[in-house]
Amino acid sequence: MRPRSRTLRRRGMALILAMWMSILLAMLVGSLAWQMHMEAELSSQQRKRFHCEQIARSGIQWGLFVLRKSTNPPVEGDDRYDETFRLAAVNLSNGVGVRGLTQPLGEGEFSVDIVPEQGRVNVNTMTEEDWDLLLTTAGVPDDLHDGLKGAFFDWTDPNDLSRLNGAESDDDFYRDAGYKVKNAPLDTIDELLLIKGFGPALLYGGRGLREGDPPISGIGRLLTTWGDGKVNVNTATREAMLAMPEFDEYAVDSFLDGRLGADGIEGTEDDGFGSVEEALSYAGLDADYGSRITVTEKRYVRITATGKLNNSQARVFAIVMQTGSDAAPVFWSEDSQL
Repeated sequence: MRPRSRTLRRRGMALILAMWMSILLAMLVGSLAWQMHMEAELSSQQRKRFHCEQIARSGIQWGLFVLRKSTNPPVEGDDRYDETFRLAAVNLSNGVGVRGLTQPLGEGEFSVDIVPEQGRVNVNTMTEEDWDLLLTTAGVPDDLHDGLKGAFFDWTDPNDLSRLNGAESDDDFYRDAGYKVKNAPLDTIDELLLIKGFGPALLYGGRGLREGDPPISGIGRLLTTWGDGKVNVNTATREAMLAMPEFDEYAVDSFLDGRLGADGIEGTEDDGFGSVEEALSYAGLDADYGSRITVTEKRYVRITATGKLNNSQARVFAIVMQTGSDAAPVFWSEDSQL
C-alpha cells in the first residue's frame, strides 16, 4: 500500500502545481489584456486630445479672421458672411468683446471668445489702493494684504531695497527657491506664482491662504500685462470693474446696462458706448474719471478657442496685437488656466 500512497501523493502534488500554474498563467494573461486595453484607451484619448488641439488652433485662426474683418465690418445683406460673423465683426469694431461663437469642424466643433484684453486690469499699473480692493474682492484677509503688496512691488521695482513687509532676493523664500527677484514689470500673469505669497490658490482660486481661512476666488482672470492700464468698460466683467477703486457698484451697473445699447440686448449691433464721455455721462460721473477707462481700445485682443470632439476638449488662447487691418499673435498658451 505504501508505494501506491506515494504515487497518489505525487499525483496530488502535481495536480496542485498544475492548478497554481494555471492560476498564474491566467493572471499573466489577464494582466497583459488589461495593459493592452489601457494602452489602447490612452492612445485613443491622446488621439482625441491631439484632434481637439488642432480644432482649437483652427478656432484661433477663425478668430483672427473675424478680428481682421472688424476694421471694415461686412454690411447687412452681404451673403458672403452669416449674421453671427457679421455681428461679431461689428461689435469688435465698437470695442465690444464677443463670446461663445461656435463653428462645426469635421467631426468636432470649436467655440471662440474674442475679447479686448483691456477688459482686464493691467497688473503693472496697479497702485496699493488697487491691490487692497482686488485682494478684498478675492476674499483675502486684510492682515495678509501688506505682505502680498510688499512682495509684489519689491519684485517689480528696479532696485534691491526691501520694503516694509516686502521681500527682495535676500529673503529666505527666494534663497530656498533658488532664484532672485526680477526687479522689472511682469511679462505674464502666471509670473505672479514666482512671487512670495502668491500661490495657485490666490491666482486661480481655491482654499484659503492659511489653515482655517475661507476659500478665495482667483485674481488671475481679472488681470493682464498688456495695454496702457485703462479698462475697457465696453467689455470688462463686473468683477474687473469693481476692482477699480474709482467706481462703486452703481457706476459699474450703469456701465453694464448702458453698453447693451437702446434695445438692452447683448450681442446686437447697437452694443457699446461710442465714447468715454458717453459712458461717463450714462454713469453720472464727471470727466476726471475718464483717465481710467476706454471704450474702443482693442490694440491687444485675447482670442480663446476650445476644440471639442465627443467627450474630449482642448483649450488654446492667444494675445493678438492688432495694427490697422492686420492682427498677429504676440503670446500663445495651450496650458494656462487663465
